[in-house]
Formats: sequence, C-alpha cells, structure tokens
Amino acid sequence: MANQKPLLSKFLSFLLLSLSLSLWGHPPLVMAKEVIPVGVVLDLKSPVGRVAESYMSMALSDFYAVNDNYSTRLSLLTKDSGNDIIAAASAALDLIKNEEVQAIIGPQRSAQARFVIELCRISQVPIISFSATSPFLSPSQNPFFIRTTQDESAQVKTIVDIVKAFGWREIVPIYEDTEYGNGLIPYLMDALQEIDTRVPYRSVIPPSSNNTEISEELNKLKANHTRIFLVHMTASLGSKLFVLAKNAEMMSEGYAWIITQGLSSLLDPMGSKVMDSMQGVLGIRPYLLPSKKLKDFERKWKRNLTSIKTRSKTTTSLNLFGLWAYDTVWALAMAVEKAGIVHSSFLKQNASNSNVDLAALGILEIGTKLHNTILTTKFQGLSGNFHLVKGQLEPSAFELFNVIGRTERIIGYWTGNRGFSLDLNDTSEEAYSTSKDKLKQPIWPGYTTDQPTKLRIGVPIRNSFEEFLKVEWHSSTDDKPSISGFVIDVFHAVQDALPFPLSHEFIPYVNKHRQSNGTYDELLYQIKTQRYDAVVGDITIVANRSLYVDFTLPYSESGVSMVVLVKDDDNKNLWIFLRPLSLNLWLTTSVAFIFTVQRLQPTFVDVKEIKRKGYLVGYQKGSFIKGLLMKQLDFDESKLKPYETPEEYHEALSKGILNGGVAAAFGEIPYIKLFLAKYCSRYTMVGPTYKSDGFAFAFQQGSPLVPYISRAILNVTQDQEKIGPIERKYFSSQTMCEDQRTTISSHSPSLGVDSFGGLFLITGITSMVSLLVYVIKFFFSHWPTLSDKNTATSFCSKLVEMAKLFDQKDLSSHHFKREESRVHDAGSPDVFQPSPSIDDMQNHSRNSTEGTNDVIVHDDNRSLSSSSRHSDASMQDKRLLSKFLTFLLLSVSLWGHEPLMAKEVIPIGVVLDLKSQVGRIEERYMSMALSDFYAVNDNYRTRLTFFTKDFGDDIIAAASAALDLMKNEEVQAIVGPQRTAQASFVIELGRKAQVKAIADIVKAFGWREIVLIYEDTEYGNGLIPYLMDALQEIDTRVPYRSAIPPSSSNTEIIKELNKLKENYTRIFLVHMTVPLGSNFFVLAKNAEMMSEGYAWILTAGLSSLLVPISSKVMDSMQGVVGIRPYLPPSKRLEDFERKWKRNLTSIKTKTKSTTSFNPYGLWAYDTVWALAMAVEKAGIVHSSFLKKNDSDSNVDLAALGIFEMGTRLHNTILTTKFQGLSGNFHLVKGQLEPPAFELFNIIGKTEIIIGYWTRQRGFSKDLNDNGEEAYSTSHTQLQRRDLNH
Repeated sequence: MANQKPLLSKFLSFLLLSLSLSLWGHPPLVMAKEVIPVGVVLDLKSPVGRVAESYMSMALSDFYAVNDNYSTRLSLLTKDSGNDIIAAASAALDLIKNEEVQAIIGPQRSAQARFVIELCRISQVPIISFSATSPFLSPSQNPFFIRTTQDESAQVKTIVDIVKAFGWREIVPIYEDTEYGNGLIPYLMDALQEIDTRVPYRSVIPPSSNNTEISEELNKLKANHTRIFLVHMTASLGSKLFVLAKNAEMMSEGYAWIITQGLSSLLDPMGSKVMDSMQGVLGIRPYLLPSKKLKDFERKWKRNLTSIKTRSKTTTSLNLFGLWAYDTVWALAMAVEKAGIVHSSFLKQNASNSNVDLAALGILEIGTKLHNTILTTKFQGLSGNFHLVKGQLEPSAFELFNVIGRTERIIGYWTGNRGFSLDLNDTSEEAYSTSKDKLKQPIWPGYTTDQPTKLRIGVPIRNSFEEFLKVEWHSSTDDKPSISGFVIDVFHAVQDALPFPLSHEFIPYVNKHRQSNGTYDELLYQIKTQRYDAVVGDITIVANRSLYVDFTLPYSESGVSMVVLVKDDDNKNLWIFLRPLSLNLWLTTSVAFIFTVQRLQPTFVDVKEIKRKGYLVGYQKGSFIKGLLMKQLDFDESKLKPYETPEEYHEALSKGILNGGVAAAFGEIPYIKLFLAKYCSRYTMVGPTYKSDGFAFAFQQGSPLVPYISRAILNVTQDQEKIGPIERKYFSSQTMCEDQRTTISSHSPSLGVDSFGGLFLITGITSMVSLLVYVIKFFFSHWPTLSDKNTATSFCSKLVEMAKLFDQKDLSSHHFKREESRVHDAGSPDVFQPSPSIDDMQNHSRNSTEGTNDVIVHDDNRSLSSSSRHSDASMQDKRLLSKFLTFLLLSVSLWGHEPLMAKEVIPIGVVLDLKSQVGRIEERYMSMALSDFYAVNDNYRTRLTFFTKDFGDDIIAAASAALDLMKNEEVQAIVGPQRTAQASFVIELGRKAQVKAIADIVKAFGWREIVLIYEDTEYGNGLIPYLMDALQEIDTRVPYRSAIPPSSSNTEIIKELNKLKENYTRIFLVHMTVPLGSNFFVLAKNAEMMSEGYAWILTAGLSSLLVPISSKVMDSMQGVVGIRPYLPPSKRLEDFERKWKRNLTSIKTKTKSTTSFNPYGLWAYDTVWALAMAVEKAGIVHSSFLKKNDSDSNVDLAALGIFEMGTRLHNTILTTKFQGLSGNFHLVKGQLEPPAFELFNIIGKTEIIIGYWTRQRGFSKDLNDNGEEAYSTSHTQLQRRDLNH
C-alpha cells in the first residue's frame, strides 16, 4: 500500500494538469519516454546474483523517482547464466543479437566476463561489471569493458602492510584455480617480495575439489611449518575450506588466517557452522562511508523484504556487491540520458545467414559515445564516491576486521595516504604507518592475543660460562625458564634495531630431565628438521654447519687458542735467571740486562711439542673444537679430554702432565678470556690463534631474516653506546684482572732478590777464589825478599811491609789507557714458528673446464637438384602403378568373395589461424600426418577426415568456428584453436618444465636479479607465477615485471624500454609470441639495450620460431640466449624432413614461413597420429550427438548436442603412447611429458647450441653421455659462447 500512494498521487497530478491544459484550449502534453533495453547476466542461484538482482530493481525505481523528468528509461532484461561460461556467453549473445540491448551489466564472474567482453568488443556494446574483479581483465586493454568495482590488485598494498606490521617473514597463499583466483597472485608476489617476505608454497585448489581433496591439501600445509595463510576464494569454496581447516585443527593457537575482500564482503550470508570455523580470522574489505542515503536505503530494503517470496539470509543481507550493482544502474541511467540515446540501432556487419556466425553481430552505432559517457560519470553513490579511473572504480579505504563469534569486530582502517589508523575521521597529518600499534589488538585463532607464528628460537643449555648464556627454572613446575646472558642481551639489542617487529619465543634444547639434549651441531640440525626457526646462542660459524643453516654476521670476536699453565714456584728457583738466555748469549751479555717476568714463561708454547711428546690436551665439551684438533691439527682422539666448566679446566691444567692432567686446553677466545679473568696470572694464552668466524645466530637456509639481522648486528656492534654497556655488564671482572697484571706488588709472582740467589752464590765464590789465588801468589813473590833483607824483623813488621808493597803501583803491569769495547754479533735464538691457521690448512682449488665439443649449427637450407626431383617423380609414378596393379590383382583374387569392409569416416574439426606462420605450417604437417598414418595403418576400420576453419587472430571467430563444427558438422573432436592447441600440448613446457631450466640458467651465472618482460595475454601471464616461484627458490629477486599488450605501438614499447633502461638490472627474460617479440627486439636494439652489459633470455615459445624471423630481427638479437624443447634425432624424422621438402613442389606459395622445419608443426603431426590411434582403439563407429534440449534459438550455445562417445574418446587419448616425430608422446595429467631442452646462443644468422638441460642431470654438453653424473647447474657444463654482450 505504501508503494501505491505515490503512484496515485502522480496519477491525480497528471489528471489535473491535463484538465487545466484542456480548459485553456491546449492539447494534452505527454512526453514519450525512450525505452533503452539493457541486458543483465547474473547467476541467480548464487547469493551475489540474487542480491544484485533485487538491488538493481530498487535502483531503477529509486532513480526515476528522483529523475522523473528524464526522457530515457532503462529496461532491464535479465538472463540467468548460472555458474557456466557457455551459458553466460549464450545469454549475452541472445541479448545482443535478438534483444539488441544497448549495454550489458555482468556477467558475474571473471571467467564468464572474458568471452562476453569479446562479444561486446565486436558489437561495440558497453559491458559493465560490478563483480568481475580479476586484474587480468583490464579495462584499458579491453575496449567497451567497464568495471564498476575495484580490481583485486587494489587490496594488495593493504595485505602487505598487514604482513609487515606483524613481522611475518613467510606466508602461504591459498586460492582457487580460476581466473578470479589466479589474477591476484602475480601482484601479491611482487608486493611480498618488496618487503622480503617469502612465499614457500602456493596452494591452488580447483572449485570442483571435493572434501577429500581439500583435506589432503590441508594436511600437506599442516606438515609444513608455515602457519600464516592468505585465503583468496569465492564464498562457496572458501566456506568449505574453513570448515575442513577447523576439522584439521588448523584454526587453533599458533595459526593466522587472512581473507581477501572477495570473501570478506560475503560473510553475512554464511551459516553459523562456517562462521564458527572462522574464529580469529583477519579480513579486509572496502570501507563503506556511512551516509543518510545509505541508511534510508537499508530501511527501505528491509521493508521491501515483505514482498520477497523467499526470505532467506542470502537475500536479506546488506551486501557490498549489491551496492555496487545499485550504483552501476544509476551510473548507466545517467549516462544514457546524458548521451542523448534516442532511436539507436545496430548496424549489420555482414549478410551472413549462419546461425552460428558470432562474428557477424551488428554494431551498436552509439556504443562508443555511451561508453565514453559512462567513463566520465561521477556522483555520490550508496557505496561511496562513484568515480572511474582508467575504466574502473577508484580504490577507497579499507576496513580491517576480526571474526569473533557471529560478528566482525573492526580493528582499524587503511588508506593509501596514511596506512593504518584507528579512526578515519581523524584529520591530523600523520606519517604513513604500518605499525600494528595503530590497530586494535586482534584475537587470533584459539581465542588468544598471543601473536601467531612467533619465531621459534632454539637455545643451548650451558653448565658453564653463564656470562654468555644462562637458562634456569625457578621451580620444577615452571614451564617457562628465565633466559639471560650476554648473547640474549645482544639479540634483544639487534631486535630493537630491526625495521619491523620480530615476535619470538626462546625454547631451550633440553630433554625431559631439563638437561642438554645434544651437541651444538645437533641443535643446529633441528633448524633443518624445522623444529626451530632459528638458534640463538654462543654458536660458532663453521663451514660444515653452513650446509644446513644460514648464519648471520658474527657478533663476537673470532679465533681458537691454547691455554697453558705458568709455573708458580719458579720464582723460588735459584737458577731461574738462566732460563731466558742461551749459552752464547751468556758469553756476550752482561748480567745487568737479565730481567724477566713470570708471565712470559708458559710450560708449553708450541702445539707440535705437545703432540710429539704425546701429552693430553683438553677441549670444550660439545663444541666443534674436537673436530678441529683431530682433523686440522692431527691429534689422536685418545689424547683429547672434554671439559665443561672453568673449574674443570683449572683442575686438569693444575694437575700437570705427570698427574693425569693436560698439557694445554683449547678453547674459543671469548671463553679463554673469561677463564683467565677468573684465574688471574695462573695461566696464559699462547701459540697461534686458529681462525674461526666468531659467534653468530643461525636461521633456516634461505630465510629472509638473515640480511636484516646481519645489518642490525653491525648497527649494534659498531655502536659503543649499544654494545659497551652489555660488555661491561658481563665482562667487567675480565678488565679488572687485566689491570691487576700491570701492577707489581709484594704478592706479585715477579722475580725477587731470592730469585737471583744462584747468581749471587757464583759471584761470591768466584770472587773469594780469585782473591785467595792473588794473595797466595803475592806472598810467594814478595815474602822471600823481605826475609833476605832483614832476618831479624818480626812477623808483624813483615806483614806491614807486605801491605805497603801491595799498595804501590806497578807501572809495568797496570794499563791506564782505556780500550774500546768490542761487541761481537751473536746468533739469534731460535724463534718458535706459529702453527698454520685453519684457513691455511683448508686450501680448496676449483678447476674450470671449457667444452671441447664441436659447435652444432642447424642448417635447413639444403636443396635437391632438379635431376633428383625428376628421379623422385618417376619413382612416385612407379609406386602408384605398382599399387594399382596390386589392387587389381587383389580384386580379381577376391572375385566372388564378400566385399571389402567399409571404413568409418570420423569427422574432425581443425581450427587454425591460417594467416600466421604456425597455422600454415600446422595445416600442412597435419595433412601429411593423416596420409602417413593410414599408409602405415591401412587395416584400420576408421578414417579421420578434417574440416578446417580459419579463425585468424580472433577469439570470437575461433568460438564461432568451433560452434559451427560441433553444431553443423557434428565433429567428434577438435584440434585447436591454434593458440589453445599450443597451450594444451605445450602448457607443461611453458609453465612448469622450462621454468626450472630458466632458473638453473640464472643460478649458473649467479644473477641475483632479473626483470620479466612478457606480453599481457593469457599466454604471457600464465608463466609468471610459476617462474616467480622458481626464482624465489634460488633467492633471485624480480624487481620489476614489464607486461606489454600485443596491441602496443612502437612509441609505447619504446617508453617501456626507456623505463627498463633507467633501472640498474640488466638481465631480462622475454616471454612473447613472434609478432610482438620481433618488434620488441628491433626497438631494444635501437634503444642501445642489445649492447655490452646486458643479458637476454628467450622462453620456449619465441625460441621455437626463430627460423622464419627476418634478418633484421635476427641482427637485433645477437647474443641472446634461448631455450627450447629438444627434438631427438631419428631416422623417421630424417625421412619426414626429406619428404616435406619434396612435397613443397606442390605448394603454390613457397614462402619461408611455410617451408620451415618447425616444432609446432611436429606437435601437430603427432597430435593427428595420437587422435587416429585413439579413435580406432575406442571403437568409434556410428557415433552421434544426443540432443540436449529442443531449443530453437540460434544463439543458445548451451543447447548443443552431447557427443555420446566423448568421454570414452577423451580417456583413450590420455592413455595413448608412441614414439612421434617430436619425441616420446606421453601425456601426464592431460599434457605432454616434458622433454629435454636445448640451450642456444644467437650468433650471426644461426643458433649455436651451447648445451642441454634435463630434469635428471641439469646441464650437460652431450645428451648421449650416459654417465651417471650428479645434477649440475654449473655453467662449465655449457660451451663457452657470448652468453651476454
């Protein structure tokens, strides 16, 4: 009734106006409205489709209620396409051809939209989609396509900022294998690479997957240790995934799940079971700006639900896609009025009467004008500001939410200008933020606020040197120990220096008794087994450990040295002064220079002496030093004793070599310093320092954290304000002890007077003996003289006289002239030579070898002489005559017998682009294949017959050709269309096999960055995700992807080349078809990018079609490296080549493009043989089409008949195996088994083969070498050529 009142009011107003005009003598004025038919293609069985239909109906009503004066009226003609691409195409075709709609809204899904876009391109009917969000569908590359929603790539920056905010270094995308799902991945991979977040695995799930298949994939994900997932799916598959993920216990603590906007915008219609399985999920979706208009609509929507027969949750929810559909109708209605569309019609393109000629659609005469008008339409819609930029909706803000209970809890917002914020209405000018502090605390799966996937850091257990690392439990029930020490403080300082948060937990490496669970090597190996993500401790960088972990830069000094005892009782030895000097030195040096200190007197100074005398030595228990002593210093294991604590070291050294002790103890310098600090002046560090790389942190191989942690270590260790306090905190006693050694005190063990007692004793005895000898000699010489002179003199008087004589100077015997001192050179004492360092003992040499194999040059220019051709012609005539006589004799012999069995003719459609090089070659090769096959298999009951259609380079023409073949010719198989055929049989080569070979080339030459240049088509885009995966595995970055549309002009390509030239990366991979690739290289040469310093690699597609390329193009490709499938030589292939060249005489136009020996032609040849074999094997006789329905519509594509033998023939083809011209024909998962690849270098006008690649051996110079060699990615296995300029 509420709706009837406005209608009644309008009717009465109109009646009164007419009456008043008639009374004044005027005729009644009724403005006729121009009805504009608009097609709508939706899946009315889906929640989005049902909601969108209702919203658009309301939009039409609301718009003309406000704009009643408009001269135009939209009329919506809705078609239900279901979830079927053919049904969507059929619906669009019907709307264009029969209803002559002026625009189409829809179809709903990206995969459906692709074909409809082509139909609208031909008919110039604008197609407007509010839900086809795949970035592969670009409005700028598809004329007449308009997207009134955001494409999926708009949300990528938001997703990446979330990953960055929570410090996640790895994430696994889980997405559906559709155009919608695949479209986001290249953009996502690029953005994640920019923040150095790895994608270790991509989980691709087809929409048709059953629960068992999805559960298997989830179990595979669970077996890995990545716990961060990004889900990019539609609601139907996404809801199933989360229910199964909960059953697999993957929605528990430690996991994090993010959902993209497609799924986030459709949570309301989901059932309670699904919502219960999504607790803790983090989602993003476009922000809806609240407005009065939106609130009024919501109230009206709920009131109008009373008129909806089925009141289900799927149709009652206020839905974002529905709002975009609502705004689409308003925008189209405005544009139609503004464009002045009156009596518009279709111009017939041609007079084709075929009911399947899709290319014969009429052209909407005002299509371009309407399209351009829509693009410039602006207004404030229900979903926000309606403003199209480059043919699609301008990205808005995003809101972030957390699924808690049955609701979505908003935790923050994101905009391109400010990053994260808690309030969009805050107008303060803040810097761009990716801090999680700008968001509310999320509640993660398991209903916890603890951030998922904390870095699991293993920590060793030490019972000694606790200054470095100390792990202690305060009670037996305490689960989380206290972990401290120098190492931990350094790690925290490094953590603070990182540009992102690093959530972590320390996990002691202990057994059930809380004791050490193994050696340091065993602890590090737990990283490889993925028990830990990293190890933090006093971990020494050692070469063999780097085989399974990646080390950061060291945070401590390096080196291994030897500690020995200093004899404490040497200072009481009367003869210690003799120690420092040799016998020769004693003969020339004065006693006055003999001063020494005890510190220079270790018990041993040379490792060789200890080893020669067989003394025991100690080492640190559980460390790598045992291996160093045995392998590098050649100690016998029986002479090695492990010790753990400083006390044990002290006891072993102090015992001495005679009491079961050790002669020396080996340790790392940081430990030795702590030991010497505790036992000051009792021991000393002697001998050489054996080099090691110090202490570092260890991570998983390939971890993106390593460069960040290393840079942060430098930041900390080179800043004394950061590292100084940490060192003083733990090692202050070491400094004190070193200070004490510089002070001599009474308690000092320095040499005292008593230490020189022996010297004093020798001096005293020598002096007394000398004096006694002199006195005796003096008395003997002077006493007789005194006695003779005066015999009466007393004895005392004689002594006095003797004293006087002693005191007199004897001038004859004393010298009063000084003589110059003569100092004679003495031999230098022996000097102990240091033992060699570890580096000196580990000399490795690398031998590079160059290939000596002959250069292989393909030359297809051999020709036959005219005489040989005449000879061949005569031979053919003879063979034909022979066959005819044989047939005649056979007929006579069978006279009176049953007639020969009739052959079953099997119609086969062939759809090719006969204007292209590949198409012409394939057609000829297939014709020869048919002839050759039945010449060999004449006894077969079946015969293939080809119906060939030329579709040019047009998708619609190809579809029209295929439709005609199925509907009118009832073909039983179709070979082609050409570009699809290439994908069908070479998709494995293009996507999976060749990317490994390409990655190995990049690895072989050590390139760390490479730019991908590819054409913006399905062929070009299809390779990129696989290639980026392979390059990520070898840690090679893709700093930029250059996607070039096939329709690009020279100016546009040159502009892109200049952009590439400005970058520093000079390594390029080109993935294009021949037309675009040829033009690209000519322009690259003009831009001076084919010069020294650049390297270019071609993928298999372009590499396989070089022969027909002109000399100008080949000149521009000098030095390029290519990869293409290897064609194994065989007698059969040689015979075919000769026959092919003979048959060229029957070709009217003998061009290079049709005479080339081509791998695509060989694949086409083998395809015919495979199909002929399968048809015979499947027993296809009198097969027909079953009519699907009785539709008389000439555009009902879904009404095609069903080939009753189709499934059987399909399965038979899949199991067909034989040796074809191109090699082994063996389909794996419906695709050709990858062969080997050959690598070549373009030099001059030829391709020089430089090597081969196989999955089993990697690179090799000769595929015929059957030697069992290890897998090689070394460029030495390639012949030396100009691999780059």
